[in-house]
Parts: sequence; structure tokens; C-alpha cells
Amino acid sequence: FVSPSISTMRGIFRITLLLLVNTNPIICYSVKSPLQTVRNISSLANSRKRFTTFDRIHAQKDDDKYRDASEDIKNEDEQNNLRGGGSPSGSSPPVKKNTSKRQMLSFAIPALGIYLSNPLLSNIDNAFVGRTTGTQGLAALSPATICTDQMIYLFSFLSRATTGLVSRAYGAEEKNVEAAKEAGSPPLTVALFCGFLLSIFYFFFTPSMLSMLNVDPALRPSAASYIYFRGAIAWAALSQNVALSVMMSTKDSITPLKIIGLAAVVNIVGDALLCVWPLQLGCTGAAAATAFATLLSSGFMVRALKKKNILPDIKMPTKKQFADLMEFTGPLFAITITRLFGFINMQRTAMKLGVQHLAAYQLSINVVIFFLLFGEPLSQLSQTELPSLIDKGDSSSIKATLKSVLLLGALGSLSVGAIAGILLYFGSGI
Repeated sequence: FVSPSISTMRGIFRITLLLLVNTNPIICYSVKSPLQTVRNISSLANSRKRFTTFDRIHAQKDDDKYRDASEDIKNEDEQNNLRGGGSPSGSSPPVKKNTSKRQMLSFAIPALGIYLSNPLLSNIDNAFVGRTTGTQGLAALSPATICTDQMIYLFSFLSRATTGLVSRAYGAEEKNVEAAKEAGSPPLTVALFCGFLLSIFYFFFTPSMLSMLNVDPALRPSAASYIYFRGAIAWAALSQNVALSVMMSTKDSITPLKIIGLAAVVNIVGDALLCVWPLQLGCTGAAAATAFATLLSSGFMVRALKKKNILPDIKMPTKKQFADLMEFTGPLFAITITRLFGFINMQRTAMKLGVQHLAAYQLSINVVIFFLLFGEPLSQLSQTELPSLIDKGDSSSIKATLKSVLLLGALGSLSVGAIAGILLYFGSGI
């Protein structure tokens, strides 16, 4: 093992920048239309500067009316006090405090466990497959995960849209459960529909996908078996992502963490039983264990939503609901396609170098993804906090929330970049 070169240190710096950048686009997902973000926030920040003389005259008239109304209320309170009675109008209204950094961390830290569970399980699958089948089985996982995990990631705009729609409908203070259920219905219905189509696609076109990726014929049977098992439950994976977003939009990150933690334990036990003893199924065993854990966690997620009375109905969305959902699709789908194109190109380049290099790439890319996901909890936090504030036009709270999230993102990216550098430097001894 050699010390990190200049290129390695550049890689660490890029991870740090990617983490910070991965936190910043969350602002775009927090409004009804991502393309309106900059205009919405800038209009709120500069609203005081755009008062014309006409606006000031009307504002002065509104102030006079407000003073008259306040005097009337004050006189009524004095009369009530003379009669010995109290008036609720005499008490000052409660002042809403901005979400503190401690409250943000209390939401973000459990959310971090949720987002890190999938890459951790992928690395556990890699460990079991690598120990039982060797380099060839590990190399087969690379195209297989491209066709499963990355294909499902292609529909990540659904969970992003769910967060924005449900958090706005639920509200920061109102906690409108019925509105949240109604807002979560279109993305959940679309997720189930797309998931079933994706499962059918895997059943018929898996060999064609592996041929298009120019996968080594010796690796295709193991890769295909992994794709078949994971593809059969694509509908459950997509609906679980939407259900998870609905739950976290209500600022509950503890319940999803418990469910994902249970699924992780089940997945590890399944890997041990199906890959090590008594069965030694290799890639097939790893895929079957992951598929069973996904079905289990999906069932528990539906149960939790039903218990909180926020389980969305499965029904055909109206034209307006579908239009609201599609407002998120364009920008997010473009970002997702770009990332997916990059991952596919990296995988194909590694495949040209041989089986051993492809196996090494499979380990390396999971480590990179693991570190990149540290910014996701802050992304989820902003998507939950900002929509209701933007709808209310509360510019001071918006600025305070953005400042806190960006500060936490900067500190988190520097910390994670340092940890990544330490792991690279001392990696051979760990």
C-alpha cells in the first residue's frame, strides 16, 4: 500500500465538494417548482426594497386601520377587566421560534442512518459474495447493481417530489393529516405503476441489458440471477422510497430508522444463511436476502403509515395532481440521467480492464457512494422545513434555516472529507 498521491488527494477534495454541492440543490426541491427557487427566495429577500410611493401610501392606510382595530380591542379588554372577566385578546400571541441547530441534528442524525443503510448493505453483500465466490462473483455484482440499484435510482424524482408536496400540505404548524394523505397519493400510485412495469422489463430484457453493457459471458449467469431477484420486487422498492418520504415529511425520522434497521439485520442474517451456510448461492443468495428484506421493510412502512393515519390512497391522480408531480420531473430527471450516465461509463471502462479490476471497482464505487450520501439528511431536512416557510413568505425564517443548513453542510463536508482522507491513508491497516 502506498501513500496517497496528488490525484488521490484531489479525489478527497472532490468528495468534499460533492458533499457540499449535494446539500445545496436541496433548495431547488423545496419549492413547488424547482426552477422558481431563485426567483422565490430573492423576491422574499428584496421585498422591502421594492416599495413604491403608491405601496407606502396603502401601507400607511393599513397601519392606521390596524391601530384603530388595536384600540378597539384594548378598550374591549379594559371593559372586560372592569367586569371581572378576562379576555383572550389581551394575551400576546405565541411567537414561533426558528428551528434550532440542535433540533435539525435530532432529525438529521437518524435520517443519516436511513440513507447509509443501503450502501452499508451493499458493502455487506460484497463481503459475503467476495468471501464465498471470489473475484468472479464480486465482478458480476458490478453490472448487476448498475442494472438494479441505478435503474431504481432513475426514479428518485418520485421520492423528492413526495417530500416537497407532502411537507407543504402537512404544514409546519397545522399538521394537516388529510392534506398530507392526499398529496402523497399521486407519487405512491405512480411509484407502484412504474415499479410493476420495471419488474416486467427485468423479466424479459435482462439478457439484452447485459449484452448492451458488454458484460463478460462468464459473468452473465451470476449477474442475471442477481437482477432477476432484485427486479422482481422493484415495485416494493419504489413504493418504499415514497412511503419513507411521506413519513419523513412529517418530521418523523425515528420510525423509518427502526424499520430500516430491522431490514438491515434481516438482510445480514439472510446473507449468512444463503451465501455461507447452509446454502452457498453466491450472487443469487445475496439478491434473495436483499429482496426479502425489502419486502419486509415495505410492509412495516405501510403499517407505520396506517398507524399514523397518513397512508396515501392508491388512486388515479387528477390532472392537477399529475401536473404538480411532473413539475419536479424535468430538472430532477435530467440530474439523475446525468449521474446514471456517468456511473455506466465508469463501469464499462472498468470492465474493459478485466475481471480483477472490475471487482476492485465494485468495492471502490460503493465506498464513494457511502461518503456522498452524508449530505442527504440535510437535503431531506431542507425539503421538510422550507416549503411551508416559502408559502407563508417568512423571509427571516427562510434565511435563518438556509444559514443553519449551509453551515451544517459545510462542517459536515469538511469532516467527511477528513475521514475519507484518513481511511485512504491508513486503509491497508484497517
